[in-house]
Amino acid sequence: MKELFIIGAIRSGTTYLYKVLDEHPEIFLAKPIKPESKFFLKKKLNNKDVEEYKKKYFKDVSSNHYVGEKSTSYLESKTACKRIKKYFPDARIIVILRNPASRAYSNYKFSIKNNIETLPFLEALDMENIRRKNKKFKTSVNPYLYFNRGKYYKYLKSYFNFFSRKQIKVLIFEEFLNNKSQHKDLYGWLGVNENFLAPSFNKIINKSPIKNNNDYLSVYKKLSKRYKTLNQKLENLIKHKITVW
Repeated sequence: MKELFIIGAIRSGTTYLYKVLDEHPEIFLAKPIKPESKFFLKKKLNNKDVEEYKKKYFKDVSSNHYVGEKSTSYLESKTACKRIKKYFPDARIIVILRNPASRAYSNYKFSIKNNIETLPFLEALDMENIRRKNKKFKTSVNPYLYFNRGKYYKYLKSYFNFFSRKQIKVLIFEEFLNNKSQHKDLYGWLGVNENFLAPSFNKIINKSPIKNNNDYLSVYKKLSKRYKTLNQKLENLIKHKITVW
């Protein structure tokens, strides 16, 4: 069996990606989908822990071509990156990225829904640099980094440094969603039946809370300008021109 890891990004269609991969007969992903395992974020990790990890999630899997998991916090963790490389050096790394301005607001609304956030969106963005220093939160990563979490280039560099380019697949959410050719390409990259069409292909999974309200629209253009140079760095890294953002 081979391993694959969906490493993020948070609020970028990772649940949809999980579904269309897990529904493939040659792929088995760790269950339950929630809570995510976040295994490689543990404070300490050794060979015994890894063997227990395999038994816990993949004990009865024998005929599948791939096994793996989805933990969206991995993208932001160099520690997770190094550990995956150490214990699964040949693993395939899959990341799906969403327009960072849209992703930031979706992240914010998710925090509101889960009683993590109380500030208006613009104020939360203004407070971000101060909140970056806050270590007192129960989530695996700082929940308030709405803008900084969209600096995809910054986080992906670690994975490109530790894994070969052929082991990493970067998907763009707006290109991938309900796109048969993109799904076929992903399956082909993994070396599984590329003609499979997942039952969840056209389904809305984990619907985004974004609506065309003034709270969002008044900030969107400003955020897009702030991301412009960062997005260009990302395009250079992944060697792909993103025209949908």
